[in-house]
Amino acid sequence: MLQRSLFVVPLLVVLSSSILSAATGRLEILVRDVETHYAVAANLNLDGPESLSLESDATGRVQRAFSVGEYRIEVSAPGYKTTRTHTYVSPSKSANDVSGFTIMLTPTNAPEEEQPDVLNLKVRPGYTLVYGYAVDVDTGKPIRGVQVRLGTSGAETQTDGRGYYSLSVPTPPEAEPSVYGFGTISAKASGFNTIIERNIQVGGESVGLIFDMQRGGGIREHDRTPHLMRKGDNPEHQQSANPAPASMPITPALYSWFSTTG
Repeated sequence: MLQRSLFVVPLLVVLSSSILSAATGRLEILVRDVETHYAVAANLNLDGPESLSLESDATGRVQRAFSVGEYRIEVSAPGYKTTRTHTYVSPSKSANDVSGFTIMLTPTNAPEEEQPDVLNLKVRPGYTLVYGYAVDVDTGKPIRGVQVRLGTSGAETQTDGRGYYSLSVPTPPEAEPSVYGFGTISAKASGFNTIIERNIQVGGESVGLIFDMQRGGGIREHDRTPHLMRKGDNPEHQQSANPAPASMPITPALYSWFSTTG
């Protein structure tokens, strides 16, 4: 069976809103395909201070004012597994005070480019298949013609109409025992920020990497060196750096709700 790693470029969302009363807060939810980051038109059922059934638009977006409080959210769409999550809506304090997050849906079938029989044909001994998608972060639509380059090998390609790219490159030597070598991968397209991903672990049969492209100029760089390999990092500190908000405890009842098939 094909073994692969998946690196996902963090999805960045720019939010704006009008001023709201203290009893409400504005919430923006994006719904995306976890394999491609395409926008998903989905149904969202929210249960909390208000009970609502909403639909995300063509960009996978829902934005509106909600009564303050905790909400349970169930998200479903044709061709995807139903998922459940929860959030807390806080009062808006200013015109630009908007809460926002992204919900990733898992498709019931892998994208056509990631079907095992398709990927297996591209894998060669001594080489690593680097592949993925480039997507407009605002619209959730694929971008054609993004130049993707792996700096360590000089290999370069462009995304197709589905925003898909693939490169077959010689597997670099291990950085240390059982640790794959590192490479720098960049994505460049007219009208979008250039993305540079440094110290991506390139090894094994394949590596998946998704580029969420933001409109504008300039460069966005990320260092993907594993935390345990960074000098001065404390693994225990890294593990506890983002505790769950005290206002949103996951109670036994909520655990039970998460595990119930939607």
